Amino acid sequence: MQERLHALADHPIVGEARGEGLIGALELVKDKETRENFDASVAAYCGDRCLDHGLILRAAAGTSVAACPPLIITEDEIHALFDRFKLALDDTWDYVQKENMLAAAE
Repeated sequence: MQERLHALADHPIVGEARGEGLIGALELVKDKETRENFDASVAAYCGDRCLDHGLILRAAAGTSVAACPPLIITEDEIHALFDRFKLALDDTWDYVQKENMLAAAE
């Protein structure tokens, strides 16, 4: 799970991927370099897009989205979880671009 979680750190709106064992979270940011956060509504939006893709995750600490699957999850299910999580991140990326929510370029 941690390998798939940390692979999402390269996504344009992920500032940090953190976790241990079967617990993980992605911090969503406007700017990867400064790690300026979005407001909590963006993490909530991402959580809603997860639901659209058949995945139940939760906004955590306002600007992060957390995954805490059951201990009986299989490797195939972990891959399905992160495939769906990636789709939700892509949807959220499209949304923040469309709504002009990214940090202004200097």
